[in-house]
Amino acid sequence: MHWVIQDDLHPEVGLLQLGGVLSRLEIPHSFHQVPPGEGRLEPELSPEGRVFVVGGYTLARMAQERGWVPGSLPVPGFRECLEEWGDDMLNAPAGVTTTRAAAVLASQGSMIPNGPFFCRPLEDSKKFTGRIFYSWDEFIAWECRRPAVLCMFAPLCEIYRESRVWIVRDQVVTASTYKEGKQVIYDPLVSDDVLSYAQERASEWSPADAYVMDIAETPRGLKIVEINNINAAGLYAANIGKLVMALEEGL
Repeated sequence: MHWVIQDDLHPEVGLLQLGGVLSRLEIPHSFHQVPPGEGRLEPELSPEGRVFVVGGYTLARMAQERGWVPGSLPVPGFRECLEEWGDDMLNAPAGVTTTRAAAVLASQGSMIPNGPFFCRPLEDSKKFTGRIFYSWDEFIAWECRRPAVLCMFAPLCEIYRESRVWIVRDQVVTASTYKEGKQVIYDPLVSDDVLSYAQERASEWSPADAYVMDIAETPRGLKIVEINNINAAGLYAANIGKLVMALEEGL
Protein backbone atom coordinates (compact mmCIF):
# COMPACT_ATOMS: atom_id res chain seq x y z
CA MET A 1 0.00 0.00 0.00
CA HIS A 2 1.37 3.43 -0.95
CA TRP A 3 1.14 6.08 1.79
CA VAL A 4 0.55 9.67 0.63
CA ILE A 5 1.59 12.03 3.44
CA GLN A 6 0.87 15.74 3.61
CA ASP A 7 3.94 17.60 4.86
CA ASP A 8 2.79 21.23 4.87
CA LEU A 9 0.74 20.94 8.06
CA HIS A 10 1.78 22.09 11.52
CA PRO A 11 4.79 19.87 12.35
CA GLU A 12 3.97 16.96 14.65
CA VAL A 13 6.36 14.45 16.21
CA GLY A 14 4.14 11.51 15.23
CA LEU A 15 4.07 12.61 11.59
CA LEU A 16 7.85 12.88 11.54
CA GLN A 17 8.11 9.40 13.05
CA LEU A 18 5.73 8.00 10.45
CA GLY A 19 8.16 8.58 7.58
CA GLY A 20 10.92 6.81 9.48
CA VAL A 21 8.74 3.81 10.30
CA LEU A 22 7.57 3.45 6.70
CA SER A 23 11.17 3.65 5.47
CA ARG A 24 12.36 0.99 7.93
CA LEU A 25 9.51 -1.32 6.91
CA GLU A 26 10.21 -0.60 3.22
CA ILE A 27 6.63 0.49 2.67
CA PRO A 28 6.24 2.85 -0.33
CA HIS A 29 5.37 6.40 0.65
CA SER A 30 5.74 9.98 -0.55
CA PHE A 31 5.42 13.48 0.90
CA HIS A 32 3.34 16.21 -0.70
CA GLN A 33 2.00 19.69 -0.19
CA VAL A 34 -1.70 20.38 -0.72
CA PRO A 35 -2.23 23.93 -2.05
CA PRO A 36 -5.50 25.28 -0.58
CA GLY A 37 -8.48 25.22 -2.94
CA GLU A 38 -6.58 23.81 -5.92
CA GLY A 39 -7.50 20.13 -5.70
CA ARG A 40 -3.99 18.94 -6.49
CA LEU A 41 -0.85 17.60 -4.90
CA GLU A 42 2.58 19.13 -5.13
CA PRO A 43 4.32 17.20 -6.57
CA GLU A 44 1.50 15.37 -8.33
CA LEU A 45 1.19 11.62 -8.03
CA SER A 46 -0.65 8.80 -9.80
CA PRO A 47 0.06 5.74 -7.65
CA GLU A 48 -0.91 2.26 -8.74
CA GLY A 49 -2.68 -0.16 -6.46
CA ARG A 50 -3.82 0.58 -2.92
CA VAL A 51 -3.31 4.05 -1.45
CA PHE A 52 -3.70 5.41 2.08
CA VAL A 53 -3.51 9.12 2.90
CA VAL A 54 -2.34 10.95 6.03
CA GLY A 55 -2.86 14.68 6.37
CA GLY A 56 -5.68 17.21 6.53
CA TYR A 57 -9.33 17.01 5.52
CA THR A 58 -8.60 18.47 2.10
CA LEU A 59 -6.31 15.53 1.33
CA ALA A 60 -8.87 13.10 2.76
CA ARG A 61 -11.56 14.47 0.43
CA MET A 62 -9.14 14.42 -2.49
CA ALA A 63 -8.48 10.71 -1.90
CA GLN A 64 -12.21 10.02 -2.15
CA GLU A 65 -12.57 12.13 -5.31
CA ARG A 66 -9.70 10.29 -6.96
CA GLY A 67 -11.14 6.90 -6.06
CA TRP A 68 -8.11 5.78 -4.07
CA VAL A 69 -8.69 2.62 -2.02
CA PRO A 70 -8.73 2.49 0.94
CA GLY A 71 -7.81 6.16 0.49
CA SER A 72 -9.75 7.99 3.16
CA LEU A 73 -12.16 6.43 5.66
CA PRO A 74 -14.98 8.85 6.55
CA VAL A 75 -16.83 8.37 9.83
CA PRO A 76 -20.47 9.03 10.76
CA GLY A 77 -21.49 12.23 12.51
CA PHE A 78 -22.71 12.87 16.04
CA ARG A 79 -26.32 11.80 15.44
CA GLU A 80 -25.34 8.31 14.23
CA CYS A 81 -22.90 7.91 17.13
CA LEU A 82 -25.59 8.97 19.60
CA GLU A 83 -28.04 6.45 18.13
CA GLU A 84 -25.51 3.62 18.59
CA TRP A 85 -23.72 4.57 21.82
CA GLY A 86 -26.40 6.63 23.58
CA ASP A 87 -25.38 7.83 27.04
CA ASP A 88 -21.80 6.72 26.43
CA MET A 89 -21.43 9.90 24.37
CA LEU A 90 -20.10 12.79 26.44
CA ASN A 91 -22.50 15.20 24.78
CA ALA A 92 -25.57 12.95 24.83
CA PRO A 93 -27.67 15.83 26.30
CA ALA A 94 -26.81 18.04 23.33
CA GLY A 95 -29.29 19.96 21.22
CA VAL A 96 -28.86 20.14 17.43
CA THR A 97 -29.54 23.13 15.17
CA THR A 98 -27.67 25.47 12.84
CA THR A 99 -25.42 28.21 14.17
CA ARG A 100 -27.67 30.78 12.51
CA ALA A 101 -30.86 29.40 14.08
CA ALA A 102 -29.16 29.17 17.47
CA ALA A 103 -28.13 32.81 17.27
CA VAL A 104 -31.71 33.85 16.44
CA LEU A 105 -33.18 31.74 19.25
CA ALA A 106 -30.55 33.01 21.69
CA SER A 107 -31.40 36.61 20.84
CA GLN A 108 -35.01 35.75 21.75
CA GLY A 109 -33.96 34.09 25.01
CA SER A 110 -35.06 30.65 23.79
CA MET A 111 -31.80 28.68 24.09
CA ILE A 112 -30.25 26.94 27.12
CA PRO A 113 -29.31 29.19 30.10
CA ASN A 114 -26.77 31.91 29.42
CA GLY A 115 -23.75 30.08 30.79
CA PRO A 116 -20.74 28.24 29.39
CA PHE A 117 -21.58 25.72 26.67
CA PHE A 118 -19.79 23.69 24.02
CA CYS A 119 -20.45 23.91 20.27
CA ARG A 120 -19.03 21.89 17.38
CA PRO A 121 -20.07 20.92 13.82
CA LEU A 122 -22.38 17.92 13.75
CA GLU A 123 -20.37 16.15 11.04
CA ASP A 124 -16.67 15.30 11.11
CA SER A 125 -15.83 18.13 8.72
CA LYS A 126 -13.71 20.53 10.81
CA LYS A 127 -15.54 23.51 9.33
CA PHE A 128 -14.51 24.95 12.64
CA THR A 129 -12.94 23.42 15.73
CA GLY A 130 -15.29 22.64 18.57
CA ARG A 131 -15.09 25.39 21.16
CA ILE A 132 -16.47 26.72 24.42
CA PHE A 133 -18.58 29.86 24.57
CA TYR A 134 -19.08 31.60 27.88
CA SER A 135 -22.25 33.46 26.94
CA TRP A 136 -24.78 33.67 24.11
CA ASP A 137 -23.68 37.25 23.48
CA GLU A 138 -20.19 35.93 22.73
CA PHE A 139 -21.66 33.28 20.43
CA ILE A 140 -23.85 35.76 18.54
CA ALA A 141 -20.87 38.08 17.93
CA TRP A 142 -18.84 35.11 16.65
CA GLU A 143 -21.62 33.58 14.53
CA CYS A 144 -22.46 36.75 12.58
CA ARG A 145 -19.10 36.50 10.77
CA ARG A 146 -19.58 32.91 9.60
CA PRO A 147 -21.81 30.84 7.29
CA ALA A 148 -24.50 28.71 8.93
CA VAL A 149 -23.32 25.26 10.03
CA LEU A 150 -25.36 22.42 11.54
CA CYS A 151 -23.96 21.98 15.06
CA MET A 152 -24.52 20.38 18.44
CA PHE A 153 -24.80 22.52 21.56
CA ALA A 154 -24.17 20.99 24.97
CA PRO A 155 -23.64 22.15 28.56
CA LEU A 156 -20.07 21.87 29.79
CA CYS A 157 -18.90 18.72 31.54
CA GLU A 158 -15.79 18.60 33.72
CA ILE A 159 -13.07 16.47 32.11
CA TYR A 160 -10.11 15.13 34.06
CA ARG A 161 -8.20 13.57 31.18
CA GLU A 162 -8.65 12.92 27.45
CA SER A 163 -7.14 10.09 25.44
CA ARG A 164 -7.17 9.11 21.78
CA VAL A 165 -7.53 5.46 20.79
CA TRP A 166 -6.78 4.11 17.30
CA ILE A 167 -9.10 1.30 16.22
CA VAL A 168 -8.62 -0.92 13.17
CA ARG A 169 -11.10 -3.65 12.22
CA ASP A 170 -12.85 -3.27 15.59
CA GLN A 171 -9.63 -3.81 17.56
CA VAL A 172 -7.82 -1.28 19.74
CA VAL A 173 -4.30 -0.88 18.32
CA THR A 174 -2.64 1.97 20.20
CA ALA A 175 -3.53 5.00 22.30
CA SER A 176 -2.23 8.30 23.61
CA THR A 177 -3.22 10.75 26.31
CA TYR A 178 -3.50 14.23 24.79
CA LYS A 179 -4.86 16.40 27.58
CA GLU A 180 -4.92 16.44 31.38
CA GLY A 181 -7.35 19.04 32.65
CA LYS A 182 -6.65 22.04 30.43
CA GLN A 183 -3.02 21.12 29.80
CA VAL A 184 -2.05 19.55 26.47
CA ILE A 185 0.21 16.58 27.15
CA TYR A 186 1.12 13.73 24.80
CA ASP A 187 1.76 10.51 26.71
CA PRO A 188 1.69 6.92 25.41
CA LEU A 189 0.61 5.66 28.85
CA VAL A 190 -3.17 5.19 28.85
CA SER A 191 -5.04 3.38 31.61
CA ASP A 192 -6.30 -0.16 31.09
CA ASP A 193 -9.78 1.07 31.98
CA VAL A 194 -9.76 3.46 29.01
CA LEU A 195 -8.44 0.78 26.66
CA SER A 196 -11.04 -1.74 27.83
CA TYR A 197 -13.82 0.82 27.52
CA ALA A 198 -12.75 1.68 23.97
CA GLN A 199 -12.65 -2.00 23.03
CA GLU A 200 -16.14 -2.58 24.44
CA ARG A 201 -17.59 0.34 22.49
CA ALA A 202 -15.76 -0.72 19.30
CA SER A 203 -17.17 -4.24 19.67
CA GLU A 204 -20.70 -2.84 19.96
CA TRP A 205 -20.59 -0.88 16.70
CA SER A 206 -18.16 -0.41 13.82
CA PRO A 207 -18.47 3.09 12.31
CA ALA A 208 -15.54 2.51 9.90
CA ASP A 209 -12.85 -0.04 9.11
CA ALA A 210 -10.39 2.24 10.90
CA TYR A 211 -10.97 5.38 12.98
CA VAL A 212 -9.94 7.18 16.16
CA MET A 213 -12.05 7.41 19.30
CA ASP A 214 -11.44 10.23 21.78
CA ILE A 215 -12.37 9.30 25.35
CA ALA A 216 -12.83 11.55 28.37
CA GLU A 217 -12.48 10.65 32.04
CA THR A 218 -15.26 12.62 33.79
CA PRO A 219 -17.22 12.72 37.07
CA ARG A 220 -19.85 10.66 35.19
CA GLY A 221 -17.27 8.00 34.29
CA LEU A 222 -15.68 7.30 30.91
CA LYS A 223 -17.40 8.91 27.94
CA ILE A 224 -16.80 9.12 24.18
CA VAL A 225 -15.96 12.70 23.20
CA GLU A 226 -16.12 11.98 19.47
CA ILE A 227 -14.79 9.76 16.71
CA ASN A 228 -12.66 11.11 13.88
CA ASN A 229 -11.38 10.21 10.44
CA ILE A 230 -8.15 8.29 11.02
CA ASN A 231 -6.53 9.88 7.95
CA ALA A 232 -6.79 13.41 9.37
CA ALA A 233 -6.32 12.71 13.09
CA GLY A 234 -3.27 13.93 15.00
CA LEU A 235 -0.91 11.09 15.88
CA TYR A 236 0.09 12.45 19.32
CA ALA A 237 2.12 9.78 21.16
CA ALA A 238 0.68 6.74 19.37
CA ASN A 239 2.83 3.68 18.75
CA ILE A 240 3.42 4.43 15.07
CA GLY A 241 4.91 1.02 14.27
CA LYS A 242 1.90 -0.87 15.64
CA LEU A 243 -0.48 1.48 13.88
CA VAL A 244 1.23 1.14 10.51
CA MET A 245 1.26 -2.65 10.69
CA ALA A 246 -2.40 -2.78 11.76
CA LEU A 247 -3.43 -0.58 8.85
CA GLU A 248 -1.28 -2.50 6.36
CA GLU A 249 -2.75 -5.82 7.47
CA GLY A 250 -6.30 -4.62 8.17
CA LEU A 251 -7.04 -2.52 5.10
